[in-house]
Amino acid sequence: MSVDPVDDCTFWYTQEYYMTTGINWQTRIGSLKFPTCGQPKGFLIGIVRNSITGVPVPGVTVVATTPGLVFSTLTDGTGHYSFTLVAGTYTLTAGPLKPGYPDATTFGNVNIIINQTRAKDIDLVPKPFMEEDVLVVDDSGTHGNDNGFPEPGEQGLLLLEDLHNIGATTATNVVADLYSLTPGLTINKSSSGYPDIAVGGTQPNATPFMFSLSPNLVCGSDVNFRKVIHSTQGSQTLDFSLNLSVLGARTNFFFDDVESGTGVWTTGGTLDTWGITTSDSHSPTHSWTDSPGNGVNYKDNTNSYIKTNAFDLSGKRGVEVSGWFKYALEAGYDYVYLEYSLDGGSTWNTQNPLMVFNGHLDIWQQTTVDASVLDNQPNVALRFHLVTDPGVVYDGIYIDDISISYEPYDCPYITADIPGRPSLLFPQEGGFDFTPVLFLWEEGQGGSPAEGYILKVDDSPLVTFNTPVNTTTQNISPGPHTWSVIATNSAGQSLESDEWAFMALPMATGVPEAPTLVSPADQSETQSEYVFFRWIGATSGGTPLGYIFTLDGVDVVTTTNRANWLVLHLTPGVHTWRVRAYNGDGQSTPSATWAVVIPNIQNIPTIFRW
Repeated sequence: MSVDPVDDCTFWYTQEYYMTTGINWQTRIGSLKFPTCGQPKGFLIGIVRNSITGVPVPGVTVVATTPGLVFSTLTDGTGHYSFTLVAGTYTLTAGPLKPGYPDATTFGNVNIIINQTRAKDIDLVPKPFMEEDVLVVDDSGTHGNDNGFPEPGEQGLLLLEDLHNIGATTATNVVADLYSLTPGLTINKSSSGYPDIAVGGTQPNATPFMFSLSPNLVCGSDVNFRKVIHSTQGSQTLDFSLNLSVLGARTNFFFDDVESGTGVWTTGGTLDTWGITTSDSHSPTHSWTDSPGNGVNYKDNTNSYIKTNAFDLSGKRGVEVSGWFKYALEAGYDYVYLEYSLDGGSTWNTQNPLMVFNGHLDIWQQTTVDASVLDNQPNVALRFHLVTDPGVVYDGIYIDDISISYEPYDCPYITADIPGRPSLLFPQEGGFDFTPVLFLWEEGQGGSPAEGYILKVDDSPLVTFNTPVNTTTQNISPGPHTWSVIATNSAGQSLESDEWAFMALPMATGVPEAPTLVSPADQSETQSEYVFFRWIGATSGGTPLGYIFTLDGVDVVTTTNRANWLVLHLTPGVHTWRVRAYNGDGQSTPSATWAVVIPNIQNIPTIFRW
């Protein structure tokens, strides 16, 4: 190749070649020319900087574009860039440079004038970028076995997870929210804060996340999490997985030191000369080679192999293949490939071999490769495949001490048949009640039936029930409190419910004021003969202990524990209702009287949902 001396722009190129068939050489001559060569130019220079610190940023791609032309360069170690450009108007873009500078900065109308230098500095906005660091599972709670591994059925596991900032600025006000991407994985505590994380720094979460695992999950399977990280500088999503098992020591599934004959191996292919030799070995005296005998080389145009019988690796995880090797192969032309089959040897994966051997290795050396592609496969075969060209030949490859190993795993945690986690109903989060306080909850979903409950107030057990009651009234001192519930049975305790905060108000004395009706609205028509009535007590007067419900002028129900609702079955027609409150000092005046209309249900069309 040479440059034309006439215009100093055109490259001339000459090359000889020959066709895929035949013996006569062919000649081709070509030329090329850059479109801006020889045109008058101007110059564009500048520095790309961090917009917060002003520090120059090296390695940033800077692109200048004008119709029909695109020029690109990188900033040097001091953040400088420069262009020599044909005169015209350009759009200038710097970045992105991930992960620290994920957004590009663009300027339009950058004018380049012949023989003049235009300076344009560019700022890139730095962002933090988090990657997972140390991750610790703490299963030392009531429903774990304290071995540091998550297993099906364990509940209330704590997750401590460091974040490492590989971005370009400090992450401040960092809060991470954790989500489940796997059915059967429940997040019990989903949010945690982190200290500010400087560039290159690592910080742990201030409080651990909490998660639970269904006993229906499979030992050895993965559960998938998603963490959304929020900071003053923006948000980022990280997905990660945990495997449900306890790993054991690596174990050989198969090992052959070639001392007991051909064993599981068979040979085949074109110009097959594979055999066992004693002329060289790793241990003790035998090895496989493609060309047995002292001073014997493999042949030109060989396409031969040794292969194994089929192996059943069902239930095996973390598979590795290892062996000791020594070889002399023509560099760049003759190869030995370790290939695998997932159908017992009927077809072979030749595009992605587990190992590739080429060139010379004069001493024995062990090679071990990740063969997780074989995990849990029931019909695996391996083969060493020799392929040579028509040309130079050498002594070939020696193979010894071949192994297939895996990581055994177990899940020793025995799932307790414990109750589901209770759900709180009243007093509500942020609500209030008069003393004595009425507590109401319901049985949790999943698990076995509860045989009792523990009511906790201010993080301490207040009362324990040995029967599955779900309501109680307790004398609580006036002021702010928290409460939660744990279900129990003979197998153990459930996870603790949410913890709700409430205010206990002192009981007011005197006769209660009249209640206020809420629903159903006066003169309203229902679509069912079963009617849900609700009212609220007055905020003045004595504290009600219960209510007297009057239907069509007759007192029909007296509620206790300050329950302010009930459901009644009514016949078609118009009915009136009202409510009075009562306590030890007497009864309130009646509430307003409202009417409710119950239509003839037979005339109401049936509504189907699907």
